[in-house]
Amino acid sequence: MNTEQQSPGLVKRALAFTIDAIAAMLVGSILVWPFSQNFVQYPLIPSILIWLFVSIYYGVFESKLVQSETLGKKLFGLRVVGSDGGEISFQKAFFRRFFMLIPFFNGVIGSTSPFTNPLYMQYTHSVFFAALSVLIVGLVVHCFMHPQKRALHDLVFQTRVVKNDTSEDVGFVGLSNKSTYSSSLVVVLCLAGIIYFNFNSKEIMSSAGLDEITKVQEKIVDATGLKSVGVQRRTFSITGGETTEWLNISLSLTPEKYLDQEYKKNFVQTSIQAVNESINTSIYKDIKFTFTKVRYYGLFQYSHSSTDAYDFEGNPLESSSTN
Repeated sequence: MNTEQQSPGLVKRALAFTIDAIAAMLVGSILVWPFSQNFVQYPLIPSILIWLFVSIYYGVFESKLVQSETLGKKLFGLRVVGSDGGEISFQKAFFRRFFMLIPFFNGVIGSTSPFTNPLYMQYTHSVFFAALSVLIVGLVVHCFMHPQKRALHDLVFQTRVVKNDTSEDVGFVGLSNKSTYSSSLVVVLCLAGIIYFNFNSKEIMSSAGLDEITKVQEKIVDATGLKSVGVQRRTFSITGGETTEWLNISLSLTPEKYLDQEYKKNFVQTSIQAVNESINTSIYKDIKFTFTKVRYYGLFQYSHSSTDAYDFEGNPLESSSTN
């Protein structure tokens, strides 16, 4: 059997990864269940915990501690081996997966700045595109083009995913011309997009009125003490017709706070006052408030949103609800 025949297809690896991620989250959910409702106020915590739990899960099951087989890989007859064809250590398995998961958790790296401070948007977008390029290059382009289906994290940590019936003399192929050229092209395109965005970020932000929106958000945060408030400027236009703009203010709440109508009413009135004190509201049709009821079942999230529209004097206009 040659080295290419020993390498499993990308579909099997993707399915195995999906099964393992769910298994790791189930175990993690049991451990954090008693205090998971606090995640509503601290939305980054569950993302960080998922990142860690999944990495630890792979560190244990892909290493020599449990014969280099996770649940997903066992179902599909796969295992991870090192450059010597043998099992890998816990440390290598943990950091191999931690590195591979970076693109999936770019929100943790870039914080929640698009939702908490619009003026930081250019930095978070740069992180997003950089992480996305790692995802495309490492998990798709390079893995697809490489003769042994070795992804970027396999090359960095000197590992391979092989079929269970593969002998220990697996052999390793490093960078190939096809995988290197294809990956380099994607990296160049992604970096070009990042550079273009950063050079034009001020114009983009100015045209979107983000400096104005930031003033509104800071005023609402000061008035309510709620740092998780999100403020967006929405635009709707029909070709050849009139353009309509409105403000959208969003807030995530626990199920108890979501049902507290007096609490939401006070928030609406305080926010509208802050808006009127911060900007000229004449260009906006109305102001919409989106309240999201968030409940965590361990690391799994359920949410339900309702949106209410008001004029800038605080009078309700209409309501809609979406799940």
